[in-house]
Amino acid sequence: MTILPHPYLQALLDGISDPLFILDEQGRIVRVNRAATFLLGVVEEELHARQLCTLFQDLDEETDECMTFNTMLRNGKLREWEVLLRCRGGGLQVALTASALGPGTGVEEFLVVARDLSAHRRSEHEHNRLAAALRSIGEGVYLIDLEGRLRYANPAFERMLGYTEDELLGLEIVELFGSGLNPSRYRELLQSLQSGKVWQGRVTLLNKRREEVPCDTTLSPLLDNQGNIIDFVTVCRDVSERDRLEEQLRQSQKMEAIGRLAGGIAHDFNNLLSVINGYAELLSDTLETDSQPRRFAEAIVQAGEKAAAIIKQLLAFGRKQLLKPLVLDLNKVVGGMEEMVSRLIGEQLEFEVQLAPHPVLVRIDPSQLEQVVLNLALNARDAMPSGGVLRIVTGRNDLTPGLERRGSERAWAVLEVSDSGIGIDRKTRERIFDPFFTTKKDGKGTGMGLATVHGIVEQSGGHIRVESEPGRGSRFRIYLPEVEPQPLQHSPEGSRSIEPSRGSGRVVLLVEDEAGLRDFLERLLEEHGFSVLAAANGEEALGLSRNVPRIDLLLTDVVMPRMNGVQLATNLAKTYPTLAVVLMSGYAKDVVETGDLSKGWRFLEKPFRAALLLATLREVLGTAELPVQPPSA
Repeated sequence: MTILPHPYLQALLDGISDPLFILDEQGRIVRVNRAATFLLGVVEEELHARQLCTLFQDLDEETDECMTFNTMLRNGKLREWEVLLRCRGGGLQVALTASALGPGTGVEEFLVVARDLSAHRRSEHEHNRLAAALRSIGEGVYLIDLEGRLRYANPAFERMLGYTEDELLGLEIVELFGSGLNPSRYRELLQSLQSGKVWQGRVTLLNKRREEVPCDTTLSPLLDNQGNIIDFVTVCRDVSERDRLEEQLRQSQKMEAIGRLAGGIAHDFNNLLSVINGYAELLSDTLETDSQPRRFAEAIVQAGEKAAAIIKQLLAFGRKQLLKPLVLDLNKVVGGMEEMVSRLIGEQLEFEVQLAPHPVLVRIDPSQLEQVVLNLALNARDAMPSGGVLRIVTGRNDLTPGLERRGSERAWAVLEVSDSGIGIDRKTRERIFDPFFTTKKDGKGTGMGLATVHGIVEQSGGHIRVESEPGRGSRFRIYLPEVEPQPLQHSPEGSRSIEPSRGSGRVVLLVEDEAGLRDFLERLLEEHGFSVLAAANGEEALGLSRNVPRIDLLLTDVVMPRMNGVQLATNLAKTYPTLAVVLMSGYAKDVVETGDLSKGWRFLEKPFRAALLLATLREVLGTAELPVQPPSA
């Protein structure tokens, strides 16, 4: 064994950055390196023959801990023994490790290395802080190696996909990919990352239930100290909720656009239907009962009424109807419809109704609420061709995420219609409220049922949510603002019969810019005994009014060029204070925006039956005592 001369040995010791101590078998210092003297702030001579343990904070040669140190030193068991070393700058936490020098030479000495733990502790602290941050962060973070296997996943990523850490670690990331990023494309992506570039984009992952989770993802290479790529770190944010809200916004904008379109065509289309239906009615009245020509005329009327119903549904979808809301109890409405719904869905389905134990009050148009229940029930029936369960539930919900009612302490009233049918896939769910969209066979549906439901609910201040998966049935939840308890109201309509009336010479100023409809109304009113002044617009009507001694009633369209019907009625009322006014429009929003029905004015929505028009004129003119039979042909 070659023994290094003292100068060479000292040079070797001084070249080591950690403090070194050579001790004899009694634990006394024989030699130190430069790092040790610098750390302790003394010269080497001051340390010779001194017990190393006396340099420990709060220790001297007589303490048990000092004797324990020397015993461990001699037994070769001193490994990473942590002590606080007295230094010129205060105490320093170090880890001592000893090894025997020259075993078998008869010289018993030990080399003790003091490793500074402060840097290690700082590193450990930073590591713990980083680990805590990764545990607390809301975004999913995971590491994959160069083979594409998961090496780390933070709790947010585990929650996002529903896996445990043990299930994820070692898993190939390609097994978690959904649509849009197949394994071959991902391998190409990993190869491009080898150049050190950062990749950002949308990745669709699959959760434990194999449902797709859209994620905004940032993929970055992880480098070692030499700049070599050792792993890839990925940060992904679940954007499912954001996508849902964006889709709701797009759906809302789309519905608003279609609603404007519906309003635009409703006016003109209902004018045409009024002419078609009106003349068909007149023609039918002139033909013999049970004759083939009369059946043809009646078929025209029926077709016209179906077309008018579609227009109404389109307006309901676009939230452009003129509603007559009343305070209703959901329990009573649903309970009152139970028998009718049961008959409609048939005996092959189980039908369950669960009503809340307390009144659930909402403010909504009664006929519209019934239409919502019927449409959803029929939709559920069609989803269960082989049988199943239809369930209607009423209740309330105080805290519904995303549906907080600002400025109100009242809850949401909930109407839930669910079925155990075939369910709806994601792509279909995105379109189910589109008008004329249907998955049914040709002739089995118009595609307006759910669109109408959506429009009614939105126009009534509510919201609708859908939960459905293929093979798992569907659940439609309707949220309507719950109102304060008050005396329930009932619709005054329904029992009142509609009877035609003769005019007995009453003067009607008829104003309608659609020539065909104006001609029809003029003929209808004259045949029923009214004296008619017909005008194509408001200015012409004002001119006519100056040349007659009296006008009993104004029957006017709402939307006309230069002067609308409401402006005309307001002007004429100055001259004729007792003037009765009946407004007509194929688009109820016209009246909502420009009319004032609180003045006692009446409104007829086009297209209307001739009998309804005549009965309305009789009512507003107070002519109930006049003969009601139609004129002889």
